[in-house]
Amino acid sequence: MLNYSNDELDIFFEVDNDSFLITYISYNDNRYYLKVNKDFMQIDLSIKKINLSPSITIKKDSIIVDVNDELALKFENDIFTKYYKDNTSTWIVGKDFNSESIFNKFKLNTNILNKCIINPNNEFQELGKYTGQTLANDIRNGLGIYYHDHDALYIGSFKTGRIEGLGLSECDDFIHIGNYFNDEANGFGVTLDDDVMLVGMFNDSKLHGYCIAFDLVNDIISLRFYEDGIMNNEYELKSFNKKLSNASMELESLVGLDNIKKSLRRFEAYALKKPEKKKCLNMLFLGNPGTGKTTVARLIGKIFYEKGVLPTDKVIEVTRMDLVAGHIGETAIKTRKVFESALGGILFVDEAYSLYSDSERDFGHEAIAELIKQMEDNIGNICVIFAGYKREMNKFLGMNSGIESRFQLSIDFNDYSKEELALIAKYQLKKDEFICSDDVLDRIINFVEIKKKYPNFANAREVRNVLSNIEMIQAERTYETPIDNIITMEDVIVFEKENNIDLNKITAPIKIEYKTFKTKNDEYIPFKIKKEHFDSLVESVVSIESLDDNQNIISEGTGFFITSDGFIATCYHVVRNSKQIVVRRRLKDRFNNIVDIERYAFIVSEDIMNDVCIIKLDNKNDVVPSLPLLPELEMYPIYTTEVVSIGYPFGKSTYDNVSVQLGNIESYQKSQNTEIINLTINSKQGSSGSCVIDLNTGYVIGILTGSLIVSKNSPMVFANKILYLWELIKNNQ
Repeated sequence: MLNYSNDELDIFFEVDNDSFLITYISYNDNRYYLKVNKDFMQIDLSIKKINLSPSITIKKDSIIVDVNDELALKFENDIFTKYYKDNTSTWIVGKDFNSESIFNKFKLNTNILNKCIINPNNEFQELGKYTGQTLANDIRNGLGIYYHDHDALYIGSFKTGRIEGLGLSECDDFIHIGNYFNDEANGFGVTLDDDVMLVGMFNDSKLHGYCIAFDLVNDIISLRFYEDGIMNNEYELKSFNKKLSNASMELESLVGLDNIKKSLRRFEAYALKKPEKKKCLNMLFLGNPGTGKTTVARLIGKIFYEKGVLPTDKVIEVTRMDLVAGHIGETAIKTRKVFESALGGILFVDEAYSLYSDSERDFGHEAIAELIKQMEDNIGNICVIFAGYKREMNKFLGMNSGIESRFQLSIDFNDYSKEELALIAKYQLKKDEFICSDDVLDRIINFVEIKKKYPNFANAREVRNVLSNIEMIQAERTYETPIDNIITMEDVIVFEKENNIDLNKITAPIKIEYKTFKTKNDEYIPFKIKKEHFDSLVESVVSIESLDDNQNIISEGTGFFITSDGFIATCYHVVRNSKQIVVRRRLKDRFNNIVDIERYAFIVSEDIMNDVCIIKLDNKNDVVPSLPLLPELEMYPIYTTEVVSIGYPFGKSTYDNVSVQLGNIESYQKSQNTEIINLTINSKQGSSGSCVIDLNTGYVIGILTGSLIVSKNSPMVFANKILYLWELIKNNQ
């Protein structure tokens, strides 16, 4: 793979023994493609992926002009044929067609036509879809072929007798394919002259700027610079037989990610230029789950190693847990060891935003400081990639001005389109050795596309998870016929029923309607909470389990209902990385016996930086008691105000009883954009997500977030103000 970038465009091309592909990508997103191999040559001009001009394909025995979605013109086997895309064709004319033509300039022959007879005088002049007088030389408008005096051939789009748009011309030993204006080559084009093919930008039929030169006799590729058709400089690049590196081929083969591939090609060229000079290689990857961030990071490690940018291909993948220690002074040491283990390769820090917290008690600050120092001291010896959600990463970068300046490149990983998700599904099915009809695939992708409306949509990972479940259903159905690898509509319908999916009813993302919620919350009349009220409050509190793919518990915590139809507030870290969420309600029946009711839940919205999250019961029929929130504009209670915290310490796996803890507001603390409430509550560790209720009013004023042991007998618990929950509800409209 070769790459050249300047202020106007990127040139990317790959060559092997049989073919080469050239892609020009200009900075205004115009894209020009040329594909050549031993059997054909094709040129496509497109603007922002929308083909605005015909494409021309020249094969050994034919010329095909792809006009539009309906029409193609084809010159083959002694006749010129107009083809319609519905597989019908109309014979037009042709005789004595000699197809050994332009391709002989690519080791084939020279004359494209000996003679063709189409007009009353038996002389070939022109043929095409013109307006006005169909065969008049002076009025050619539209697509056609014009053969002038038996020594020049023109194929392309005409306007008032001249080529305008995509065209091909052959005269003597000179051939040009590309964009024309007023019969002159203007824009991207390919010229073949004296066994040298030149690919570049033309101005009035003269090369201008950088171009790629292919010496077809000596098998040499060079980069040339032209001014008004005159070559000023030439730099030999590679021989034709240089193949694309394995990692580069793998990167280019990934579905979508066009903007990422373009940025990385440019960055690779930057890294390879003047290798003796140390360059900052650090990058930011911003995007949602399943958009390819980790995959691309691993491939960059291989590419940088193969190209000699870095001495090893190792990629060390870490999260906050791998960098932050539990005691003062240990985090810097732990972070330094991890960094040193990645020297010479890639250090990939996933969910990097989780390192930052407004709390002075958090040791993530030490990890950030150590990483910044090590990055500065080891420029050129390592590539550090910080990855995470775009919104959270931007907020994270804005809170520390020293971080962003340490990164040379920032790349956005966008969500996949519906078409790209379908292509990913096809690749996955092929890899898993399953097949299905287009109708079945459409139904699967429609379901995946609907899930895109929900938070935590996992893009490619979502596709793989859905397919894996359907493949298991198919395997069970065809257990006695293992050779059967066809996924049927029946398999998909079984999957939908088992997961309570109704595509006809799922039309919009689940959310809390802000106005309705606010009106309902305003109906609450504050009153003083007494101990006899605690039992009814407990019914609004739930324990939460977050499970992994194997149904193992990865975290536990507490939540509380904020609406009667099953919306629950909790801390984000309670449900982070969960593959499945189980919510348990503990109730008493009419005989005063304890009854546990378990329901699945899903994430509706989250504020990762402020550690607040809303989840929703999957069962739509449950009607539950909810707790009122302190109104948005209401003043928070004064210091020393009595409060109660209700939760399930360590969930149900350790302490199976609810914990009701009384205490007071110790202080309010503000750090940059985050406000927390410090509480004198003897809350057990693991009660994250518990509600904090003002006993004077009954309002929930905060969500229990964490605790700090100030002294042996004086624990300090802190909660996030409920205002962050209000913001989350408003932002999810």
